[in-house]
Amino acid sequence: CCSQPARAADDELWFDADGRASLGGNWEYKVSPNYRLLLEDEGWTRAGVRNTFRTKINPWLSPEGSLDFYYTADPLADDVTELRLWLALKFTYPTFIGAIHLDRPFFYTRVEERLLWYPEADTDDEKSRIRLRVGGTFILNNSKLADGAIYAPWYLEGFYNFDGEAFEQDSSRDRIALGLGYVFNPAWRADLSFISQGSRDTIEGDFEKTDNIYPLRVDYSFD
Repeated sequence: CCSQPARAADDELWFDADGRASLGGNWEYKVSPNYRLLLEDEGWTRAGVRNTFRTKINPWLSPEGSLDFYYTADPLADDVTELRLWLALKFTYPTFIGAIHLDRPFFYTRVEERLLWYPEADTDDEKSRIRLRVGGTFILNNSKLADGAIYAPWYLEGFYNFDGEAFEQDSSRDRIALGLGYVFNPAWRADLSFISQGSRDTIEGDFEKTDNIYPLRVDYSFD
């Protein structure tokens, strides 16, 4: 069950669309359909959707949670269906740091419960992990994310599995990301990033590799 060939490095393309809407008070809902693909012959593809509810306790503390669904199709290994429930806290420094043009640097911690099903192998699994992230946004030509702003989002992230790694097309260990984006108007913005991801193929034995990931994200506010 659940084996795949080892690769020294992967190139992946990610597409994300975020739609945000206020729910009243300090609550916000964000729906995020996404699509991933491995840029190789017979590479895997993954489609999913995140449903995130977020509130603000004060300007620097925001709890959030989501119920996510993902399906990965792989011609070289077992397909994977995943239901992911997670809760998170985001600690944000709410003031623009003009000396380095850094907007809202943050620390983010997230606990995930992952329910995985492998229909071709008729088996399932349950895993838990924590993700720790620090990041922010450099605004290159302004002091806020207003019309015409050019911005550079970045983050560093690490993963820790409480009960071993799940089988998946790549098992993430750490990430470093840097992007470049543009604010078209109050409703629309988009950015293109590069992520270097340390991971390993989930096969018997250790096989360290680096994933080169190119995410394209479009963000729309319904408000």
